[in-house]
Amino acid sequence: VTAGDGVEALAHARALRPGCVILDLKMPRLDGFEALPELRRVLPHAHILVLTGSPNRPLGEACRARGADDFLLKPFEPGELLRRMARAFADHGRR
Repeated sequence: VTAGDGVEALAHARALRPGCVILDLKMPRLDGFEALPELRRVLPHAHILVLTGSPNRPLGEACRARGADDFLLKPFEPGELLRRMARAFADHGRR
């Protein structure tokens, strides 16, 4: 499921309760950074992977503090996203 903005992403999260969320920081209406705490509250056990084009280490740390489990810089190789998702699902199975 895709969302056009952060408000829609939160609505999908509440309705569908996914086990994994791939969240871009740059979105209209409500950006990913602002959506993170509410996503974490709604989905306490979901894996939240944040995508951004900003190579800013403090931003990655701030995203983790707000509820992200992982942080991936764009552009990235598709294989890297697949590895991170596989690791997320493996970790989720151990919880």
